[in-house]
Amino acid sequence: MLLLVEHSAALRRALTRALYRDLDIATANDGEEGWEALNALPEIDVVVTELAMPLLDGHALLARIRTSDSPRLRGLPVIVLTDAGQADARRRALEEGANDFLVKPVGAAEVVARVELHRRLATALRELAEAHSSLSEQTVIDPVTQVCNRRAFFERANQELSLAHRHGTPLSLVLITIDGLKTIGDEHGTEVADEVLAGIATWLIGGVRAEETIARMGGEEFVILAPRTGKLDAIVMAERIHSGIAGLTMAGDGQVLHATASVGLATLFDDPGTTLEELIALADRRLATARSTGGNQVGDGVCAPTAVPHEPRTRSQRSAPARIHPTADDLLQQLVPLLEELTRQLGIREIVTDLGKGGTANAADAAREDL
Repeated sequence: MLLLVEHSAALRRALTRALYRDLDIATANDGEEGWEALNALPEIDVVVTELAMPLLDGHALLARIRTSDSPRLRGLPVIVLTDAGQADARRRALEEGANDFLVKPVGAAEVVARVELHRRLATALRELAEAHSSLSEQTVIDPVTQVCNRRAFFERANQELSLAHRHGTPLSLVLITIDGLKTIGDEHGTEVADEVLAGIATWLIGGVRAEETIARMGGEEFVILAPRTGKLDAIVMAERIHSGIAGLTMAGDGQVLHATASVGLATLFDDPGTTLEELIALADRRLATARSTGGNQVGDGVCAPTAVPHEPRTRSQRSAPARIHPTADDLLQQLVPLLEELTRQLGIREIVTDLGKGGTANAADAAREDL
């Protein structure tokens, strides 16, 4: 649809009579009416406007269109109508974003030709933008799992690492390898192995915060980038991922399939390393340690890798994505190995052992005697 914004009623009527057979036309008396029509009629795809008008002139209307919050309005072709002696006004309008101009008096055939030309051009530009957007999305999304790919991860991770250094906030990386995926592929085919990967990715997506990034690093390996996440929270996250994946049940090749995961993690400021490459290398070494000792374990640099026994989940448990982030019980469970490590380093294991056996008074007496 063409929107004709023209203050002269006689010219509006003449152009409407001349163009109605070839174009659907909406008309407006001035810029304000034209702006209201643009917002009320989404089918408008070309604007032809006079420049000299009361209330809101053509220059102001053009400025509203080009600065609109609506991508549809910003991209509309705008053709200005001018008198023969308005060269400066035409030049100004083109600088402000007009696509073309027509000099009055103008014939119907010329208006139709210009409108159709700019309509086709706008359609081609829109299709090109959509194709570019689709191509851009394909370059950052892994086609199998629909999570970010390696390239997108590094772009996001470098940005978040820079922010973490600037503000002194923690940042954690959690590397995840699906144990035995090659065996699943060998026994059931690569399509089934891809289905297993996609199912695990879907479960992971359901358990992360909006600011966290999940990416497939390649093969059977995922990574989660967790900004503002310290070591303890990262350990809890890793353990929940580990046990959660072990509890998933997936159908493939006519059989019920299970998978396990080995996990390694690293945290900025809590672990050695200040660059993204150093943190990834550390997490990868911890992941390799977990795999070398049998897999299905978490390597966090605090406790020796330990496997969580697999506990089959009910159908109702499997249907809802488990949250990866810690509950209070999770935090208490994770504090136990950390306290043990702390007491070992401080040389007070005997006191903690006595406390654990219920010998609080004896341990306290022994501590006072030492003092």
